[in-house]
Amino acid sequence: MILAAEPLNPLNFAPFGDVLAPPSSGRSYFDDGLCNARETARGSLSMIRALPLEKLPMQATVLVD
Repeated sequence: MILAAEPLNPLNFAPFGDVLAPPSSGRSYFDDGLCNARETARGSLSMIRALPLEKLPMQATVLVD
């Protein structure tokens, strides 16, 4: 059997789940498409698009609790 790769497309992928697109900037949440068999558990999924760091290693000067 030969499998041919095809571009990912939401319509063709729909029988298997959702196709998530990264945000153009900032953060996007995708909590509505998540499910869990445990009543007390809540799923959460987010994607962030951020600029690359200019200098490594990163230095944290302020930590908030």
